[in-house]
Amino acid sequence: MKAYNSDINFIAKKELFENKISAKVLSSFGAISIDRSSPDLKTLYIVLKKLRAGHKITISPEGTRNKTGSIDFLPFKPGAALFGVKGKCAIVPAIINRKAKIFKRTSIMFGEPFYLTEFANEDFNNENICKINDIIRNKMKETQKRLLDTVSKKRK
Repeated sequence: MKAYNSDINFIAKKELFENKISAKVLSSFGAISIDRSSPDLKTLYIVLKKLRAGHKITISPEGTRNKTGSIDFLPFKPGAALFGVKGKCAIVPAIINRKAKIFKRTSIMFGEPFYLTEFANEDFNNENICKINDIIRNKMKETQKRLLDTVSKKRK
């Protein structure tokens, strides 16, 4: 996808690439296939190479879309933390307030970009992954609160 004269890629589960037609379509839109149960180094390298080249990567820190109907987040996977730190790139929280349906208004809000530079020289261990994920989660909650406030004001 082209936006702001820059490429946007997104992470998609490998199962979406099993059909040759959908694989071709997804690849043409910049999708990067990932095995969520055991990501390989090749995929990690591809994502980091794109980030370092200035591409944007869309990733769900939860590893999937949250279909629970709750505003609470699912447990975060380490991918967003890894790419944010090792890719030395800005993270921009994005929140969607509901599942997109035809003829229904869906609101998306983007938060302020932030960096994880304080972890650049740290070990990428479970303790730091938890700290990083907490930072990402808190930034997403701030964005979610702004979105919910905005949506509720529009309804009044």
